Amino acid sequence: MPIHFFFFLASNALKSLVVAMMSVALGWHLYQATGDPIHLAMIGLMQIIPVFVFFFATGWVVDTFSRKKILIFCAAFDAIVLCGISAVMLSETLSLTVLFSLIFAHGSVMALYFPSSQAIIPNIVSEEQIRQAIALSSTTSNVARTAGPVVAGVLIAVIDFHIYT
Repeated sequence: MPIHFFFFLASNALKSLVVAMMSVALGWHLYQATGDPIHLAMIGLMQIIPVFVFFFATGWVVDTFSRKKILIFCAAFDAIVLCGISAVMLSETLSLTVLFSLIFAHGSVMALYFPSSQAIIPNIVSEEQIRQAIALSSTTSNVARTAGPVVAGVLIAVIDFHIYT
């Protein structure tokens, strides 16, 4: 495998870890702030609805444009959205409308990021290595998505809810 595949794999795993941690941290903080369990469901919905809404559009975009540029755009835009979520969560007054809008924007970015990250693998490795690369990518993403809630829970227990700073 080429070395740049391992850099891609590490960044993809880190992205999956952060997304999983964010979901847990948001749920914890929001429940602490409002005491309303329906907000936990709203966090999940705002992240998953864009996958269904933009399903056909994301497939077309991934097949039409440079996957590398899509991934760079997604990472940059999501960094801005995540900073916005952090700002909302740390503000004196919690605006649920702004928060859920930002979570929806994050879900929209992820709806484009994840198919792009899978579709770019054949551009990174040779044809003989594709099966192994896809398996390795899938495994590391699953491990990161599983470890994310664990890491978030430990950080919340140790640091309290100021995990966002």
